[in-house]
Amino acid sequence: MCLAEGKKWMATNKERLVRFLFVIWIPILCMLMVGLQGHRLLDIYLPAGWCSDEVSYYKQIEAILEYGIPKGYWGYNESTAQFGTFGPWVVLSYIPYIILGKIMGWNFATPVICNLLLMVVASWIYVKITDEEISQFLWLMALETVMLWVTRYTISGMLEPWVMALELILLGLLRSKRYSFGKRNVWIYIVVYLLGLVRPYFIVLFYLPCFVAEKNKKKYAVISTVMVVLSAAQYLIYRKLFCAAYITASVLDAGFNIKELIKGGIDALKLVIDLLIHGGATYGYGYALMFLTLVLGVIKIFIKFKKYKKAEAHLLIDAWAVFSVLATLGAVLLLYDPYAGSRHVWQVSLFAMFVLISDDKFFWKVKTALIALSVVILCIYMGESTYLRQVPYKQEALEKTAAGTELSILFEPVEDDRWANTLAINASEVDYNYVYYLPSYMGVQIVWSDWLEGAMENMNSRYVFTGYNGAIAERLRENGWIILYEDAENNLCILERP
Repeated sequence: MCLAEGKKWMATNKERLVRFLFVIWIPILCMLMVGLQGHRLLDIYLPAGWCSDEVSYYKQIEAILEYGIPKGYWGYNESTAQFGTFGPWVVLSYIPYIILGKIMGWNFATPVICNLLLMVVASWIYVKITDEEISQFLWLMALETVMLWVTRYTISGMLEPWVMALELILLGLLRSKRYSFGKRNVWIYIVVYLLGLVRPYFIVLFYLPCFVAEKNKKKYAVISTVMVVLSAAQYLIYRKLFCAAYITASVLDAGFNIKELIKGGIDALKLVIDLLIHGGATYGYGYALMFLTLVLGVIKIFIKFKKYKKAEAHLLIDAWAVFSVLATLGAVLLLYDPYAGSRHVWQVSLFAMFVLISDDKFFWKVKTALIALSVVILCIYMGESTYLRQVPYKQEALEKTAAGTELSILFEPVEDDRWANTLAINASEVDYNYVYYLPSYMGVQIVWSDWLEGAMENMNSRYVFTGYNGAIAERLRENGWIILYEDAENNLCILERP
């Protein structure tokens, strides 16, 4: 009797240990990543590339914390955004970061701490609302480990951890047996709504309650359709009124000509295949995982249908997860530039993999093969220097940065003209990460040399940040623009409209 009780006690503690490890697993991976590079976790320095989205996210949240809304605007090539608008994503996406920024102040460590908290809280919620076997937690931990983007994005200024956290909570709700189906579906709708705010294509997941519900499936199908329509309308209205136009190579720009749509989609698919082969860890790894997820999903659905001979709930959830990957790929082909879309397909692929690997009845050999293939894919694509490996740290970054804090004292705010506080930064010649040092009231546009060549005479921005030795700076000087700042050694030049 005592021996039996002892075994039960040991098993219970083993379960508790695994669940505790699951909750803190992402911070452990993050500390390992930076530790292997000889740094502490909060040595992070967010500017990671010549044109990083982290810059826009960081500065927009900084502006929100200081002014409520940006005094300038974020756009591309003098897009149609009005005064005081935001970048391409809905500002509601920033809520967790704004809250933490209010509490602890806004610096490079704040978004990293927020990302870590989001992943820990989501993992804790998953543990609380599910009754998983130890093996399932271990499989999910293995998946998070081999999908290196999970760790890398957590120690960044990106919004991906907010999405990953919501995906994990959604998975927990789909697998939870602790709620009645009605209460569970309410929470599913709420989580999918939040996901749709950050990444609009996730609204297709509104249909998951139809598969979880034990009855009244038609009622939930109607509710889901209404939620999709309302969320899409909200997003379009918000984009129209508050957000800058997004830089895109969308084939829809040419109109809804069917032949052009098909041709553009095929051309974009060819580019995706090229990125898969030659894109390295930044692009190729993402698309490789996407295709692996699709293959895995088809195999799993086939096996389950062959076994059960009917479309039971978990099979439908698997199928819808795979469909969400295909829907996102379609959006990338028609609406996005495949370069910009690589992390979007990775994001939705992660959710699909979470769903596919979490099923108790999905035999362990296929799961092992999935983890092994992910490792192989990772090893193949990690051969080049890439975002996944280039974690930036303060000491090294500051040694490479010219000008830096000098930029913050060059500008004087003007209240009566929205264009007077706007700077166009020529990303063809200048590292976009200098935006970090600009005052938070500045409106910033990403522009390129070829656009500047044709639009220079009609450009509205008060300032242009470009290369000192470039043709753009030479033409602006000839047109009477005033040199506000120049650094010939580092090829930097800021000019002000006369």
